[in-house]
Amino acid sequence: YDDEPLGFEKDPVSPNQRMQAQDLLQEIDIGNGSVKRPTYISANIDPSLKIKLVELLKEYKDCFA
Repeated sequence: YDDEPLGFEKDPVSPNQRMQAQDLLQEIDIGNGSVKRPTYISANIDPSLKIKLVELLKEYKDCFA
């Protein structure tokens, strides 16, 4: 145990680089039709899992930023 504050340290090698996704991403809209709420999922997932995931994201869209 120490008294150091919790937090993330900056990467000394590349402080200005943005994080990159490992998989190709596919944009999906979880909005209600009149208001667009784009979010992204992996383009490499199984089609049946994708359908279930999109349904889940739409059902709980108020839980996501």
